Amino acid sequence: MLLYSQGNHVTHDHDNSLKCHLVDRFAVTPFHVLLSGANCKLDLFQVLLDAYPPNVFGWKDVNEKTAIEYYWRQSHHPTEDTQTILQVTIHRWMVDSISSWKALEAWNTDMSDKVNAILAQDEEEQRQS
Repeated sequence: MLLYSQGNHVTHDHDNSLKCHLVDRFAVTPFHVLLSGANCKLDLFQVLLDAYPPNVFGWKDVNEKTAIEYYWRQSHHPTEDTQTILQVTIHRWMVDSISSWKALEAWNTDMSDKVNAILAQDEEEQRQS
């Protein structure tokens, strides 16, 4: 299995090594800690985004939950920051993680446009309700 991150080729072994340094004995990542808190700060979230590869969003803890699953469950009253964090996470995890695959540029652009359209439609529906 070959994984890609930020334009660098990251092997599965390197990913496992990175995982060993980023998670605790419950497989909790820094994103799990930040996003499961009652008041996630957007600026701290941005710092983590800059520091870690997007595949970290897919890592599950011992309860088989990703960080974004915890965030979504505790966001009973979504704010603008909540929406921004969810949008950035989706983009970073789903689109940016494969943006370095040059052979798939057209597909990447198409997928990015589709994700943006879905997010814009959701935003419009929320404004109307």
